[in-house]
Amino acid sequence: MALTYIFREDPNFKQNVSIIAGNHSIDAVINKVQYLAGDINDIVRNVDKTISQLSAKGSETVDNVGGYVRTLSSSANGVAEVATDKFGDFPIDLFLAVLILAFLVIIIALCYFISVGSMYAIEYRQTAKLEAEIREI
Repeated sequence: MALTYIFREDPNFKQNVSIIAGNHSIDAVINKVQYLAGDINDIVRNVDKTISQLSAKGSETVDNVGGYVRTLSSSANGVAEVATDKFGDFPIDLFLAVLILAFLVIIIALCYFISVGSMYAIEYRQTAKLEAEIREI
């Protein structure tokens, strides 16, 4: 009686193998081991090829990113040079003084609006209380 295999397909496209007992010969086992070793060798070769392709793509990507960064850096230096040429004689100290003064005016205006708004809110609340007391009387 020989070794019999029963194949059945799984819904997940996996292959299940059921083995029905039979006589085993050393030659059949050796053939199966050699066949399995060949399959493992093929898998190893495919994995090595895929990994070498992946590393080549990775190094190409790193080179591309390096080129983009160099281009961006040279463009940024160009923009800085143009800005220096255009605004080299601009009075920075005066500009900063005006900005600080404008900031202080904005802070003072905000304090004023908050105080006036709270005054109106308190006046409204007091008026509402007085009207409620007058209605109760």
